[in-house]
Amino acid sequence: MFGSIWINVLVAVLVVICIAGAIYFRKFYKKRMEQKKEYERLAKKAVELNRRQYIMKASRLRKKRR
Repeated sequence: MFGSIWINVLVAVLVVICIAGAIYFRKFYKKRMEQKKEYERLAKKAVELNRRQYIMKASRLRKKRR
């Protein structure tokens, strides 16, 4: 009788820990994905800016050659 109560308590504690861990992991994962999206967006912007700068430099060089 006494042993089964302890087993039930142990199982309940493990379940609570698992649920808390799942919630925490989901929050962490969501934040991580948002950071990744933000980073990709910034990288795209940087590539676009670099491309524009490169085009401007190239056009300046062409004008100088004329």
